[in-house]
Amino acid sequence: MELNKEFLRERRVGIDGIQSTAEYTLADYQGDVRKILYSAVEICDGGRYKNGDSLDVVGSVTYKIVYLDSEGKITPVSFSGDYEVSERVNAERYVDSDVLVRPLSFNLRLMGPRRFLAKCTLECSAIISERGEHRIDYDGDAPLTVKSAGINVADFTCLRAPEREMAEEMALIEGAIVDEVEILACSAEPIALCVAASDSGVTLKGQIAVRALISIASEMPVTYSCALDFSENIDGDVAEGAELLPFVSVLSESVSAVPCESGVSIVANVIAEGRVRALSNRRLEVMKDCFSTARALTLKEGELSYSEHLASKVIDEKFSFSVPRSDVGAESLRNVLYESARVKLESVEPTDGGVILAGKIQASAIACETAEDGTPGYVPLKFDVPLALNVNIGGQISQNVRSDVQISLTMAHIDLDDNEVRVSGTLAGVL
Repeated sequence: MELNKEFLRERRVGIDGIQSTAEYTLADYQGDVRKILYSAVEICDGGRYKNGDSLDVVGSVTYKIVYLDSEGKITPVSFSGDYEVSERVNAERYVDSDVLVRPLSFNLRLMGPRRFLAKCTLECSAIISERGEHRIDYDGDAPLTVKSAGINVADFTCLRAPEREMAEEMALIEGAIVDEVEILACSAEPIALCVAASDSGVTLKGQIAVRALISIASEMPVTYSCALDFSENIDGDVAEGAELLPFVSVLSESVSAVPCESGVSIVANVIAEGRVRALSNRRLEVMKDCFSTARALTLKEGELSYSEHLASKVIDEKFSFSVPRSDVGAESLRNVLYESARVKLESVEPTDGGVILAGKIQASAIACETAEDGTPGYVPLKFDVPLALNVNIGGQISQNVRSDVQISLTMAHIDLDDNEVRVSGTLAGVL
């Protein structure tokens, strides 16, 4: 006869150094590259699949480039490379998983005037839920004396919504001709996410912010933006009192120019997917000892390894930092046409009541400068600014706690004044 106590065991996995590469040769109708003005990467999650005793994660990295060609024309280019990563799991005990892939760094090389070589280094973090078991075998059916101790075992549930396609008009350009309108660059990012428990599961709300750089005839390019509302009711069982963390992934985005009676309508199209992590602890009573006064005892203990969920936090902090123009080579710049910024996190240090996140903000932009003869020109602007953020969680955090931080600078803006360059936005994510 045996006594079994089964529980769900959460296992966190971090995999660094995943590589994705891609090559691209310009089409015949595209001019040679004179100067790269802007480059960025976007991760598209292709899904996760359990394949026997491994969990396979696949997807693609899209490289977005805007360059100035040999004739002075601003030209966009995009191309993709795949990535794949596998993690071993127990085929019999596997229950569920949630995986996040993010870029750590990327390099772009120009191999001659018409060929790009790109390489991106990625990081994968996953929560894997497996069934664990603590077992005691004994002979006979004589009375037992059992000593037990309680422990908290981390448990998570991931609730997923189906893909949703959204579209919205960003702008109406009166009197424009559609053949003269060109989309040079676009991006989309989730903002203002919130989640709450409902009668049947959870309700996830937020917005998808879309930004596009658009050229109209021979005029200077202009940036347009809009926000699409995102709302999902996701059915599923959530433990009472569980901490809920919202996530929205943008699977694809595009901006198109559509002719209409009065001119051209600029329309944003987005496909997004929402999901919610519900984190909690289950109380597990573990038998420490047992014996029988009448029968011989055979004691066998199964594997017992576990982790306890301490706290989580949704990060939503305004960020602003200024640097002198001379420090970033921006003395001659007139204005910024299109910008983005990403967070490079370098350390997470526990402190009284929370953690300190340290790293840097890597800003990138297409800017306009005035030459000595007064004519405007287009140049790239890239610089880093330091990041130090104190996230208050509440309660003492020990030094050996493992934390997983997903953070980005959303709604990034780069502004110029007479003497300084200012980067601002919202630091958003989860801890």
